[in-house]
Amino acid sequence: MSTLKIKRENGKIFCPLADSWHIETPEEKVRQEYIKILVENYGKLRPYLNKYWENRSATKNVVCSSEFFVFDTKNINRIYFMEILSSTIIQEQLTPLYSGARMPRINESDFMGLKIPLPSPQKQQEIVDYISEVRRKIATLQLQIPLHSQRAKKEFEEAVFGEAQKRIY
Repeated sequence: MSTLKIKRENGKIFCPLADSWHIETPEEKVRQEYIKILVENYGKLRPYLNKYWENRSATKNVVCSSEFFVFDTKNINRIYFMEILSSTIIQEQLTPLYSGARMPRINESDFMGLKIPLPSPQKQQEIVDYISEVRRKIATLQLQIPLHSQRAKKEFEEAVFGEAQKRIY
């Protein structure tokens, strides 16, 4: 696995992909941290993998896409933004905009032209709360699968083998 070290000196940050030093703005810091995550965790990431990273540690709340666009989310709910970027309505808009056969990508001006639904902050929070609740329910149900699977197997065996099974054991 490849590892990148983030180098910082005198208010500058080294950008290994550009092989140069840049001024360490919050955006550049997030970009370099995200590049490090991509190199270490994703390798050859494709935009259609539909991955987004939320930075929770910087002074600014930002979301990065696999295309290295950095978004300042001060006027939008971060979780809503990540969910909407992953939604079918956005992905259907993105697909015809991809260019490049080996590594499909989209340019920033095309991305900025996407029609992204932006309800009120209260509605965004309601949507986030609903998605979180559904995900909690899914997680709870997934934890119950092994128990129900074992119970179903036992009931099946009792129904099929009945008394004969009890005599074997």
